[in-house]
Amino acid sequence: MEEINPNIQGIRMSKLPDGTHNLILVASNEMWADVLHHTLGKQVALGYTYDGNDITFYVVVELPHIGKLFRVPVSVHSGTLNWLSRIDEKTVTGISVAYRDGKGGAIPFGETVHVYW
Repeated sequence: MEEINPNIQGIRMSKLPDGTHNLILVASNEMWADVLHHTLGKQVALGYTYDGNDITFYVVVELPHIGKLFRVPVSVHSGTLNWLSRIDEKTVTGISVAYRDGKGGAIPFGETVHVYW
C-alpha cells in the first residue's frame, strides 16, 4: 500500500460505555477534518509499529478502499503505551475525527468510522 501524509495535529483514545475504545484523529481546523473524514471512508484497518526501543510508536491506519495507509506518531508514555494492548486485543472499534477549537479542546466532526479486524 502507498503511504499518504494527512494533516493530523493530534491523536486521542476514548473509552466507550460498552468497554470498547475509539481512536480520535484531531485535525487543525474544520476543513481538514472534513478532508480527513472523507479520506477514511466507511471502514479502516488499524495496527501499529513499535520496536520497543524508541520514544515513539506509530498507529497505522489502512484505507483499503483507496489502497493507501498513513501512520500517526505517538509519544510513548504510561498513558499511551496501553494503546498497543487495546489494538492487539481488538477493543478499538472505531475511529473518529475532530478538529481543534482554539482553546486546547477538540470539536467532534462526522460519524465514527468502523475498524475491521
